[in-house]
Amino acid sequence: MDGLRNRYEIGQYDITNRGNTVGLERLEDLYIEGKWASEGVRFGRQTLETPFFNKQDGRMRPTTEEGLVYHKMFRNWTAEGMAIWAVSPRSTVEWYSLSESIGLYGSGRHPETGEKHEIAIESGAKAIGLLHFQSPVWRGWTTHGYHMWYPGVFQTHRVGLDHTPIDGGLLMGLHYYRQTAMGDGGNIDQVKAYLPVNHLAQVWSGRLGLVQESSESRTEWTLNGTRITDDGRYLMPREWGRDPFFTFLPRERNEGVSNMWATTVKWDYQHQHQEWIAAAGWYLLPAWDDFTRNKYQTPSYNQVYLEWADALAGFWEGVKLRTMFAYKWSQDRTLPDHVKVNTVNMLNASFIVDYHF
Repeated sequence: MDGLRNRYEIGQYDITNRGNTVGLERLEDLYIEGKWASEGVRFGRQTLETPFFNKQDGRMRPTTEEGLVYHKMFRNWTAEGMAIWAVSPRSTVEWYSLSESIGLYGSGRHPETGEKHEIAIESGAKAIGLLHFQSPVWRGWTTHGYHMWYPGVFQTHRVGLDHTPIDGGLLMGLHYYRQTAMGDGGNIDQVKAYLPVNHLAQVWSGRLGLVQESSESRTEWTLNGTRITDDGRYLMPREWGRDPFFTFLPRERNEGVSNMWATTVKWDYQHQHQEWIAAAGWYLLPAWDDFTRNKYQTPSYNQVYLEWADALAGFWEGVKLRTMFAYKWSQDRTLPDHVKVNTVNMLNASFIVDYHF
């Protein structure tokens, strides 16, 4: 319909060479690592899991990074420092510099012209710096901070307060994000910059829930909410990872928008080596044709999500089975077809077999 391809099917191959179905292998983890009593260092190609760089969901080849990671424990505090200079995004087979990696998935629309955003990062640094700290646990409470600097382009910071019950009880969390431009936003020509020099984006994301635990099972109910303010579009290169908000549900993300409200309810039940998840979400976005607030023309939508996973044991140890169902439908019945396709009024089902060794 409208000549658009299935973005979920393409994502299982190589999005940079859509007709290719062979030679899709790549070397993802190759590093040198040293560990000591309270610290460690790792240099090389590795798979990170942070709010800004992460594997993402449901693809055979996750996002992988090349860089240096150092972590240290002191007086029950955790600190990590990272320098990242190359990325192999999910659904690709090559390695890219930071500036080359941005835009492989599509660049959306420019916030001022509304035309396709022809991103060309020329003033960005060769490496990104990340800093993470986390406080000791006190009666289930912890604070943390994640900070990322891409000199010449942008910086994003997250601070949070979380409560995780030890033996069941209330689960709580509140995270705040602040993002601003650095330098000229990536290019002195603002038409080609990743973001404008006066860019500001702010996000609040929180959750409240209940945890019940026994010797063999764990049940978690949560009510989650996210607010992206109207200051500016919250941006994070989709090639680097998915958004880390509490309201995230697989098969869609809320990056590239401002003035957004999202609410989800989620049930997560774990019994021995199996897990069941059921969730529903309501996402109120700015109008799909408001390019100043909506980078990818994503309409407001609702979503239900179901998942079952089994990490097999015994002879089949290392094999993990996973079934995922996601159904999304539009809150606006008058949408044109080219906005609906691959986005709303659709069911996505996956059965995944992974072998970890």
